[in-house]
Amino acid sequence: MKEEPRTVVLATLDHGDVILPEPAWCVGHADHRPDSYRVDLCHTGSEHQLTHDGELLWTASLGQAPCASRPQGRTLGVYVAQDGYARTLDPSACTTSPRPSMRTQTTSANSPPS
Repeated sequence: MKEEPRTVVLATLDHGDVILPEPAWCVGHADHRPDSYRVDLCHTGSEHQLTHDGELLWTASLGQAPCASRPQGRTLGVYVAQDGYARTLDPSACTTSPRPSMRTQTTSANSPPS
């Protein structure tokens, strides 16, 4: 028996309830506001952190805004944010790790940033 795709219903100010396909990587919409506009709806994945000596350098997560006004916003992308850290780093000392609540594996970054 084929399983139906997962969907989510999100209230919007301009289009009422909007039904969207929900990607498996999406962590949900707990912070959704019903006064949002349809173009602002987005799917967000788990955050992954790049640290050095226990200090947060970067945070990355998957993101997609299926109703975005610009076509490039509708495609799956990686959202990357930099914390306020600025130093020269030894690339072998950098590791990526998910937030403690995430269920992914920790991996090493073996190549220097480009």
